[in-house]
Amino acid sequence: EEIAVTSGVAKGTLYRYFASKEDLVEQLLARTRGDIAQRFLGVFSESDDVLDQIQGFIEEWVDFIEENHAIYRLIQSEGTTLRGGNQTVFYESLISNLPMIKERVISVDADKQLKTIGFHSTVYGIFGFIDGVVRKWFLSDMEYPLRDEIPTIMEVLFNGFVSEHGTRKSYFVSPDEGTPLSKDS
Repeated sequence: EEIAVTSGVAKGTLYRYFASKEDLVEQLLARTRGDIAQRFLGVFSESDDVLDQIQGFIEEWVDFIEENHAIYRLIQSEGTTLRGGNQTVFYESLISNLPMIKERVISVDADKQLKTIGFHSTVYGIFGFIDGVVRKWFLSDMEYPLRDEIPTIMEVLFNGFVSEHGTRKSYFVSPDEGTPLSKDS
């Protein structure tokens, strides 16, 4: 009823287009995935520098969240269940809407600036870290632009949080090959 009132349409008209509230949420999330995928595809076609592309990807995601924080909250709360009760993760369906991104990142990385580690784990790690930063932003009642967090996000994701003077460890069987200790696709 609130959606109908806010939209300025009759409740019956709303149900003509959406069978249920769940259907409305599902269609909103599907459209959102498509919109985000288009933003990301633009980033991955703009530059030939892989680190610039990844930074652009992160900036686009942070900008999307700041511009659409209500939808982002919906993604976090409702984005795990789709039609038929199948459990899926919003990010996985988003990644599947970005065909060839993995291949594009690999092909652009001619200078071997990236470690050869599991693509999905890396992408989920990026999303997860950003999710944590966004939670902090929400806890501050969004008192500052979320974009102000981009330097911290970039520093931690690109360089880690161990200082140059700290002890660095490798968690790979062979650091030269980048072979992970656990199976990861």
